[in-house]
Amino acid sequence: MNILLVEDDIITQKVLSHELFALGHNVMLAKDGQEALAIASNPSIDIIFSDIEMPNLNGFELCRIIREDNPFIPIIAVTAFDDQKHLKKCLQAGFSAHHVKPLDDINRVIQEHLSLIKSYITVRDLQKQLDELKSHISHLEEKVGKDPLTNLYNRTGILQALGIEGYSARLKKDYTAVVIDLDDFKSMNDKFSHDIGDQILMDFSFLLRSKLSEHGIVGRWGGEEFVFINDNNLPAETLESLLDNLIKHLNEITFRNIGQLTVSIGYSSYHHGNADYPIHLSELIHQADIAMFHVKNNGKNGCKSYQEPEFSHGSRI
Repeated sequence: MNILLVEDDIITQKVLSHELFALGHNVMLAKDGQEALAIASNPSIDIIFSDIEMPNLNGFELCRIIREDNPFIPIIAVTAFDDQKHLKKCLQAGFSAHHVKPLDDINRVIQEHLSLIKSYITVRDLQKQLDELKSHISHLEEKVGKDPLTNLYNRTGILQALGIEGYSARLKKDYTAVVIDLDDFKSMNDKFSHDIGDQILMDFSFLLRSKLSEHGIVGRWGGEEFVFINDNNLPAETLESLLDNLIKHLNEITFRNIGQLTVSIGYSSYHHGNADYPIHLSELIHQADIAMFHVKNNGKNGCKSYQEPEFSHGSRI
């Protein structure tokens, strides 16, 4: 058993620790409340024996502080006082029990509280298992929300990151959706192999993350199509500058095996306060998709905003 013994009297500390060692227990020692606090965070401790009257931090304050983080660990008050008033103060501070010095039979005291100690160990172990399960679930949720090739958000992850229930949920604040499509990717994939195609997608995803993730959510929509969602009312001039810089930077890069890449970009903004009617995220992305295909059909390697009534038919051009 792992025991924390908090005692400022050196003789009492030596006697009790010797007896506990002899009984086969692992004993950690502290001479006052301040030292005990540093040790009490050790999750392996099974029970704490603490004096009350100590320098720096007394037993009452020590117990109250420990209880803030650990409400279940057995904490036994060991004191020279046995009056009802003192006992009441111990219970109010959060001590599990109260024993009067000297402890002539420390093993008897441990046996007296053995069921309490076992209950605490059970609770502690269950909490550890629960924490591990929560961590595992969180890891699985992250994996579910990420595209395995590029490590960008996938469609599920985009919703999770934005805190939106679904793509059909009505938007309740300003959003901008950007659709980014690699030009002529299919022909490159067929010409240079799918392995090289995958490497292009990974390299391009890294570029998108480095250029855009500071300003919003970057995700892979599918194939060679990517999306960027901004939900904090990024000014139009700033957005246009970001996208123009992305295109310019991409044009300056020579990719191994294939040379240069270009992209077609379309975007659409929704201003909640100025809208005649609310729309949902899938509609906003669809509008950006329409604008992106306008770029595709007019020379590629460019960027365009969705504007009514230019795209009033609501379909890819």
